[in-house]
Amino acid sequence: MTEQAEPKTVRDIVAGWLKSQGYDGLCDPGICGCHLDDLMPCGGDFSVPHCVPGYSGPDLEEDADFAVYPRLEDAMAARKTAAERKVDECGPTAAE
Repeated sequence: MTEQAEPKTVRDIVAGWLKSQGYDGLCDPGICGCHLDDLMPCGGDFSVPHCVPGYSGPDLEEDADFAVYPRLEDAMAARKTAAERKVDECGPTAAE
């Protein structure tokens, strides 16, 4: 008889699917977000179905170390804005 694999948790199943689809984590847009390496720190309260797959980017409001955006375009725009802010903070470059 073949030995059965250890059952996966809902967290394992969700993490596997997110990773296979190219997502970085989950987010409740404008409220919270979590990366794959710390998925569902809230305990995965599935009674409130607001979490959606998302992409990691900087938190432009600087309330947290990162943000998870529901659309890749939003994450990319946040990365661009953060890079522009960093350049502004450092002052003009030698090429300017």
